[in-house]
Amino acid sequence: MKLGSHVLMGFSLLVVFWGQGCGEDETSIQSLEKAIQKEMDTGNVPGVAVAVIQNGEVTMTRGFGSKRPGGSHAAQAGTLFRIGSTTKILTSIGVLQLVDKGQLDLETPITAYLSQFTFERDPNWASTIKVRHLLTHSSAVNDGIATPMEQQKDVSLSEYVHGDFAKSNYLMAPAGRMFNYSNPNFMLAGLLIEKVSGLKYADYIKKNVLIPLGMHRTYFDPGEVISDGDYSCGRMTRGVDDPREICPDAYDNHWAQPAGFAFSNVDDLAKLMLFLRNGNEQVLSNTWLAEMTAPQMDTEMLLDFVSYGFGLFVTEKFSLEGSWYASRIVEHGGDIPGFSSSFYYAADLDLGLIVLANADLVHFQASLQVALQSLAELPAPIQEPDLSIHPETFVEFVGEYFDAQWAGQVLITQEDGNLMIEVPAADSESVDYDHKLIPIGPDNFVVNVEGNSLVLTFLRDPQGRVEYLRTRLLVAERTTQTYEKSFVRPTFHQNNWRPRLRALEPALPSLSWWIPAVRA
Repeated sequence: MKLGSHVLMGFSLLVVFWGQGCGEDETSIQSLEKAIQKEMDTGNVPGVAVAVIQNGEVTMTRGFGSKRPGGSHAAQAGTLFRIGSTTKILTSIGVLQLVDKGQLDLETPITAYLSQFTFERDPNWASTIKVRHLLTHSSAVNDGIATPMEQQKDVSLSEYVHGDFAKSNYLMAPAGRMFNYSNPNFMLAGLLIEKVSGLKYADYIKKNVLIPLGMHRTYFDPGEVISDGDYSCGRMTRGVDDPREICPDAYDNHWAQPAGFAFSNVDDLAKLMLFLRNGNEQVLSNTWLAEMTAPQMDTEMLLDFVSYGFGLFVTEKFSLEGSWYASRIVEHGGDIPGFSSSFYYAADLDLGLIVLANADLVHFQASLQVALQSLAELPAPIQEPDLSIHPETFVEFVGEYFDAQWAGQVLITQEDGNLMIEVPAADSESVDYDHKLIPIGPDNFVVNVEGNSLVLTFLRDPQGRVEYLRTRLLVAERTTQTYEKSFVRPTFHQNNWRPRLRALEPALPSLSWWIPAVRA
């Protein structure tokens, strides 16, 4: 599979919206429907449900294909799908409600509320994490949710966080230093909700978010989904030799619910999007709703285009067909075994799109391009930003980096004008990765690991000196010390590395829309 395909699957799209009700002709809608069907056929996607929101109105909801692989029952707008990390929007609303009431404070360490929580590797870490860090993916906690389905334990959120999580997890950098997407941030946020409210996470969200917003068919319990009856089964292909059917009771984790285990449909998620648009003071004050959808943490994924709000990505520039536009978009996607979700709201264009699919890693980018080109009114283009690559600057990144908690030494060198990476611990375990880094921006590269394309970013200190090497999988600090190449942390081995890779499908804005090198 080409690099562009991997990046498209690993990152959710940020730029395309479509709708009906503004004079679009039938031919345009038919073109879009044909594009959706074409992508379903190409990706072997059993079924899709779609909702369009335009100017504050739900202008279209419908299903395509079937509810399960090889099934004969048609997917409907009301059909339930797992939504993966789109769940994080609900968790953020729950936390901000408690902030709004003065029961939580964003700038307070989480240990003020979770007094028993600690990390066994270093008891001092926990008190450095603030509530804000959780909602902005800036705690630097390792993404420890990557456990094979057959090994997952369905224990309570509190039991997991204070048990297996506390024993094995760690901070990849000082808390607050950088954005790095990690599911445990929202597991901890969910535990804060439980501790402060006295309710189980799912019960709190149902009572205080779902019911007030009229989202009566959004569930966390697979049993409720099956009892509902109108649900989909997913086609899982990632990480398995043969496609596997995934129905609602195939896997579950109470401890992972706040990060991405909800089930919903496009009808309910349209109500959530309208809440982001219109507000509802009975659910969340307009002040905190505005903060939720505003930039809070620069992701440094590419210049300063992409930030994270509270449970939402916020993008303020995007490109299409070679033209650039300044227009704010908030979004979150989800990828969970057998299912994909996409939730996009172009606030400045007052356009929204929700797509749910019962297949792995599908976000219908080509269909969304067709829709934007034919149906959306875009603002006047802006000057194209300078994203040129300057190989003569690569020497700034050359050196030794060190991940003290997991992978050990990381070496960055230059060879024939290319930037190269070497991870001795990965080499010793026969992990398959490309040593050549592919540049996509001034400080941003792509590295292919076991068939997965990860964005690697060099982070600079306030003086402009390169300080860290960051991927979602590992963070390594630049060092002047020399370490033996044979260094291997006890936690590093293939069975640890590959499950992590399978879980690294973050809902990040798609770089493939911006960088020709990634589209190749």
